[in-house]
Amino acid sequence: MYQKEKWAAVIASIFLAASLVVGFPVLYPAMTKILNLPFLTDPAALIREAQEALIPMKYDNELDDIENAAVYPEGILYVSNERANIRSTPEVANGNVIGQTTAGNYLLYFGAEQVYDGSIWYHIQNREDLSEGWIGGSTVQVAATSDNTVEDMESVEEFVGQYLQAVIKSVESYNFTIVEPYLLPTGVMYEEQRNYLTYLSEQQIKEELLAYRVIDALTLADGQIWVRTIEFYDITYSDGSVARKDFISEYVFTVVGEGEYQVNRLLGTYQQNL
Repeated sequence: MYQKEKWAAVIASIFLAASLVVGFPVLYPAMTKILNLPFLTDPAALIREAQEALIPMKYDNELDDIENAAVYPEGILYVSNERANIRSTPEVANGNVIGQTTAGNYLLYFGAEQVYDGSIWYHIQNREDLSEGWIGGSTVQVAATSDNTVEDMESVEEFVGQYLQAVIKSVESYNFTIVEPYLLPTGVMYEEQRNYLTYLSEQQIKEELLAYRVIDALTLADGQIWVRTIEFYDITYSDGSVARKDFISEYVFTVVGEGEYQVNRLLGTYQQNL
């Protein structure tokens, strides 16, 4: 009885092995298609995916520090006058003009004050050096307040990631067409991005995106979106030297469909690790 069971086991093993040899070429593609697991077809894909997920995590604490130190505005102003003075005090007085801005600019404001004559003045800051100033309400319009938060932040964050990666790929080959679909053709950023790419090409400068984070996003009165990001880069220069540079950047995105955007303009990008 024992011999019969032994031979039965041997025959069954041979049959199973033959079935696998014959059936594996058919079953394997079906498994990969049904399960949609990249490591079944490309083990390197799993490694790349893990690296992409893990590498930004090493910068989380640094991103947190910059985000926690960022000043959050009460809202955004749109400059409606052809020219508008920025003053050191909330009043029209001789000698208190400290700067100017022009029509079409967006300014962050951090408070508002109604003065003795009934006029409204907005407390603003210079984006680069955070110097304080005031601008008269008659020269601007409130484009958004801090209550106008973007509802679909997930799609904004996804777009920012796709756009920044496209920028890096366009720099790798100095090919504008890679990033072009992410830019509004009639927007200010369209030509600025092209010119910047030309400059990098001439100087033989490369960029590597290390990490990024969307820290703020507001819906503007005209339906566009103001977005603020933190971005970490390694910049490689023509002599082979590499510099780490961290930025806070502000953008205006135009909504071109449900959950779909294009970059209209870059309001400013300000290095944090000078």
